[in-house]
Amino acid sequence: MSLLGCFAVAPSGAYYAATVASGPLLWSLDLSAVAAGALSASDLAALDGNLSFSRSSGSASFQTSAAAVSATLAAVDQARVQVYSGSARGLLLEHAATQTARDTRFTTSVGWSSGISAQNALAGPDGQMLADRVTITNAARLTQTGITAFAAVGEVITLSYWIVTATGATQPHQSLLYDTSPLGTKTWTLAASGWARLDMQRTVVATTSGHSFGVVEARDRTSVGGLAAHTEDVYADMTQLELGKFPTSYVDNVGTGTVTRAADRLRHLSPGAIVDGGRLGLHLTVHPLGASTEYPGTPYLWYLDANNHARWSASTRVVTVTIGGTTRTLGALPTWARGDKLEVWLAAGGGAALTVGSARVNAGAVTNLGSAAAQAALSGPSLDLLSAAGASHTTGMLRAMAAYRAGFSPDWAVAA
Repeated sequence: MSLLGCFAVAPSGAYYAATVASGPLLWSLDLSAVAAGALSASDLAALDGNLSFSRSSGSASFQTSAAAVSATLAAVDQARVQVYSGSARGLLLEHAATQTARDTRFTTSVGWSSGISAQNALAGPDGQMLADRVTITNAARLTQTGITAFAAVGEVITLSYWIVTATGATQPHQSLLYDTSPLGTKTWTLAASGWARLDMQRTVVATTSGHSFGVVEARDRTSVGGLAAHTEDVYADMTQLELGKFPTSYVDNVGTGTVTRAADRLRHLSPGAIVDGGRLGLHLTVHPLGASTEYPGTPYLWYLDANNHARWSASTRVVTVTIGGTTRTLGALPTWARGDKLEVWLAAGGGAALTVGSARVNAGAVTNLGSAAAQAALSGPSLDLLSAAGASHTTGMLRAMAAYRAGFSPDWAVAA
């Protein structure tokens, strides 16, 4: 079985329903049919006793649709099954993130400028009566200032929050990020109804004055590409300010400090059970939270140890596979948008095939990325999925997993 890399886009189809021990599959598990909601570590283990999920500490939530979220999870042993785009379900695996916005549900108005016209006036996206009405005209704004700098010059920070119009009609909306001066605005036209989570990103220019942001910015910001002075009447809830180019799950912060959500970690505790002849043929189906251009460093697809792993470069999308300390470079992944369905096929301890969305790239063809000599056998106490021992995540919603016997592959990929 040679080292083979191939990328393709596969149509939606059947997912693996149960762990198996015969035929082309050594093992498989489908999370897309699990009921949405909290899933404890023990529940996950009941689905497959070889799986271990952990999060060491921190507040947690999970988004259940484009317009709803549950912010009730706090127990350290809870995983999250997320509904994505109203149908697909999976296990949400995220990198560690620190919530730096304060009083994120406007409960005490700590650090907030004026603009809240009615507190706890509407049920928020999680159903709790904690959303506030914000009525602002022309020269006013709802901002939070004086946040201690948490990002270095040149790093990207993300502001996100939930918002819905209070008028029952469409209306313009504008938000703002700044440090010593405005970093820029982002504008939207809010729909006539329905909660939405909005986000914007900016690169830090200076850190001497810390960071500030405006959830509702009605002032004239045409000088930085924004709207002229205008009126907004909205309900807002669940603000978040964090490092990175895309928003992660909301982290509740009722105080004046910061709150960190620890990294998620998912491991298969018996790698020998999913390795055939020392070779790993792994198929992962995941909806990444970020676009292909929004990840930092070299995120991992699987990790056994420092000498055995598969990862990709965020700057080039090139996949590298290291087996027995020897690293081989494969081709580059195609680009994808946030939430696209990616099917990653890693065969013979290396190589890959990828699907994006529901149509195959290259008109259905599979692109071979290269081959190499046979690899050393894999063995170890556990295999991390989508991270390297809880770091360098390919953050996303893991929907299905499968391990193939040597010589077999998914029906849309070239057998390796």
